[in-house]
Amino acid sequence: MNVFRASNSVYQNYLDMSQIILEDIESYGGHGCLPQEKNSLGLFRTNVVLHLDLEESGYSDKISDTVDYVAATRVVLAEMAINSRTVEHLAYRIADALLEHFDMVYEVELEVSKVNPPVKGLSTFSIAIEKSR
Repeated sequence: MNVFRASNSVYQNYLDMSQIILEDIESYGGHGCLPQEKNSLGLFRTNVVLHLDLEESGYSDKISDTVDYVAATRVVLAEMAINSRTVEHLAYRIADALLEHFDMVYEVELEVSKVNPPVKGLSTFSIAIEKSR
């Protein structure tokens, strides 16, 4: 996942330097269209980049001035517990939930990977999205 991106806006560049990154959140779910995907729990890994201004928390040292990564991980795991037919739908649900729960986040980058999908020769299938307010 490419965490740092170039932008034409100086202000946007400043904000893009403020990120909370959650890597390799592991969960099991029955996401998919095939019967074997619905009937057995598969391993999923989720990577999240939350874009927000961290300057206030950087100086205040208060958890209330930032996004608690434990709470953000719980949001991801709660959405992962609800089965979806497509990983795309799952990814958008997670991004929407993160934006809904954390007002200070203005953009979410998200990658959801299905480990060992039931396709011969394929070790991992991933969806990567970006969603802004």
